[in-house]
Amino acid sequence: MREAYWQLRTKMQAAGVWPQGWVARGACYSLILAVALFALEMVLKLFAPKWSDGLDGWVKFLLFDAALLFFIVAFRTLRRRVLWRLRNRLIVTYVFIGVIPAVLLVVMAFITIYLFAASSRVLSSRRRSMHNCAACRP
Repeated sequence: MREAYWQLRTKMQAAGVWPQGWVARGACYSLILAVALFALEMVLKLFAPKWSDGLDGWVKFLLFDAALLFFIVAFRTLRRRVLWRLRNRLIVTYVFIGVIPAVLLVVMAFITIYLFAASSRVLSSRRRSMHNCAACRP
C-alpha cells in the first residue's frame, strides 16, 4: 500500500498536479472523503435506505468545503501569476522612467564636456597661431 502511494505521488509530482500546500491537500482530502461518502450513500440506499439519509448532508458539506478550498488555491495561484506579470511590468516601467533618463543625462554631460574641451583647444590653437603671426610682423 505504501509503495502504491509513493508511486502515485511520484507520478503526480512529475505531472505537476501534486498538492503543495496544506490548503490544497485539505481540498483533496475533502473531495476524496465526499466521493467516498457519496459511494457509501449509494450503496446504503440499496440495502438500508434509512441509514443513507444522514450522509446526504455530510456529502454536501464536504463538497462545499472542497469547492471553497479549491477556489482559495486557484485564487492564490492566479494572484501569484498576475502579480508576477505586474511586477515585471513595474520593473520595465522603472527602467524606462528612472534609469534611461539618468543614463541619457550622463551621456549628454559627457558630450557637452567633450565639445567644450574641443572648442577650447581650437580657440587656444587659434590664439597661438595669431600670436605667432603677430610676433612675425614688425
